[in-house]
Amino acid sequence: MQTVIQREGVFQVELAPGQYAVLFNAGRPVTRFEPGWEPVGLHDRFRTVLLLQLRHVSGHEATWFFGADFHFIGDTVETLAPPQRDALAGAALGALATLRDGMLNAATPHLVDLDDFSSLGLQVRRELLRACHPRLFPPPMVIQLDVTEPGQAGREMGTLDIPAVTDGAVPTPALALDRGALLAMLGRDLQQDHLDLLRDGQYSVPGPVSGRTLHSDSSIVVVYRFNAYRFVDTLPNGDGLVFFLCTTPGITEKEIFIPALNCTITRREAGMAATRLADLFDEFMRNQALILEYLPAPKRTAAVLTPYPGLHMGHTLWNELSGLDRVRRSVPPDRLPLVLVQNADQGTEVYGPVAELMPEFAHRVRYLPLLGTDMSEHVYRNRLTLIGAFDNHVSRAIADPIIALSERVAAAGRDLAYAELLAAEGRTGILLGLRVNSRSMPDQTEVMALVVRRLAARLGPLLVVVDGSNARVAGDPSSDYGSFGPAGPRAAMLEELEIVIQLRRIFQHAPDVRIVGTVGAPVLSSVFWASRCRLFVGLWGAGFAKYRWICNLPGLVLTNRHNLDHPQGDLGIYHLPRYTEAPTPLRFIEPGLVTDEPGPGGFYANFRVDRAGLERTLDGFVTELERNGADAGSTTPELTVSTRPPRFGSGS
Repeated sequence: MQTVIQREGVFQVELAPGQYAVLFNAGRPVTRFEPGWEPVGLHDRFRTVLLLQLRHVSGHEATWFFGADFHFIGDTVETLAPPQRDALAGAALGALATLRDGMLNAATPHLVDLDDFSSLGLQVRRELLRACHPRLFPPPMVIQLDVTEPGQAGREMGTLDIPAVTDGAVPTPALALDRGALLAMLGRDLQQDHLDLLRDGQYSVPGPVSGRTLHSDSSIVVVYRFNAYRFVDTLPNGDGLVFFLCTTPGITEKEIFIPALNCTITRREAGMAATRLADLFDEFMRNQALILEYLPAPKRTAAVLTPYPGLHMGHTLWNELSGLDRVRRSVPPDRLPLVLVQNADQGTEVYGPVAELMPEFAHRVRYLPLLGTDMSEHVYRNRLTLIGAFDNHVSRAIADPIIALSERVAAAGRDLAYAELLAAEGRTGILLGLRVNSRSMPDQTEVMALVVRRLAARLGPLLVVVDGSNARVAGDPSSDYGSFGPAGPRAAMLEELEIVIQLRRIFQHAPDVRIVGTVGAPVLSSVFWASRCRLFVGLWGAGFAKYRWICNLPGLVLTNRHNLDHPQGDLGIYHLPRYTEAPTPLRFIEPGLVTDEPGPGGFYANFRVDRAGLERTLDGFVTELERNGADAGSTTPELTVSTRPPRFGSGS
């Protein structure tokens, strides 16, 4: 790399002692860079294209491209003229092919000297990888296996014959892969795989060539939430055959990628691994030294909570916390994984600290900054094997501790005292679940006011909890979780706060109605007030995680006609026993009472309801709950606070 200095007011490249060449941009000498940016040096070994490496004081890197005459020609590989782009890719191809053979395909990988290529910035290396990809990796052969009956395995299922590869990275003879072994890898439940990994300390699969049981404790972090477990089987000639079992937590499908054969084996038509091949190779390119140290080292297992901004308040509970709950119930205490929590100050622990909700993990939670692309480096340096702790059933074992934590938080503030005052007045708690921008009602305020009036007529004096979007960061109502579908022109929380204000004005002189607004409050505040309600009426959405999965309130669902006409979607997740423990009754508004609004339709269409029909539906629902008994069969344990109102609903 050649030195770049500022000399006589312009930036120049030192070609030899006392010999300099001026850098030009748009025909003028380069006299300055943007604030914070400084030149690191100039790469001149890529034939007719020169690469100027730049670094910002923040640590970010960039690359400028110059022609042989030292004139600026672009700032990305894609912006270069085709002859220059092809020349650059051709110069990089040799280094990339060497890395492919030495790291990705080799049974015993070794450090590959990439000369000047390794000193290029990460972004330009990725751009060059994309440019070289067609020559490094032709389109992979995707083999889709037929789904077979459970229990079928072994050689009696026959073989999958792979033709010989003579022009690939590692020439291989024709192979007969055991079809039963392949289907055993692909067909088994991923979460059960990970539970076994926790108990055994390694991932075990049948060898598709040798028939031996193979083991791996190495998870290559390809991209976020996409891991590749590395295995080595033995070929008939004694050589090792590397393959990767590719997984995405929360998705049941797995795929087998064999780099030397440029082959993906899947149970689906389109493969994940086929689209992730460049990412997998990039990971070896970016962290080859760390990976070489990581592969043979003893490791600990770790699960990762999805951090903000990628988290969803519903999936955090339904899939991730429920997954950790399944792990702690299935694995001996000394085999529990670490739990990596990134960006905790931005609300990643939506329902409270993991260690408080599940004390089994009290000494295993690790708080980290938002790692992003540095996650893989953290995994390799700390010798971790990543697992996906996922499930799709919310048990009372996770819901009840969230309610208990909300009670403790309320007792430390003023909510508990106010709740006791309202309970002493003999009020019945009802909850209104708001939703705006999409799958909403343009007359939501008026409809919710109707609901309050009707329920007050049936139930007497009311505590009305009006809930919606929560503050992601305590004390900052401008923050939210973004878990409620497409954003509108205004922040959802602001729209919902206006509805709360309007409802307060409507009922300000009504002694039988007291409104508590939890829009913009922390999630645990919403849970506390919801747990003190007998029923809810709400617009279908992620807020039901609070009312149903946690508080198990009986309720009436308002949603658009499209959703009601397509129940094969997700309409069962809040009331079917396979998703939540002993659910109380949940009723959906009759489709005939709903009219979808013109405009963008489908899943997120806005809608209106027939108000007279809604009143009849409310009367029928309350009558049904009263007939079943206010607390008869309720499966949600009463809290220790004596002022908590009784619950409607049965355990059916």
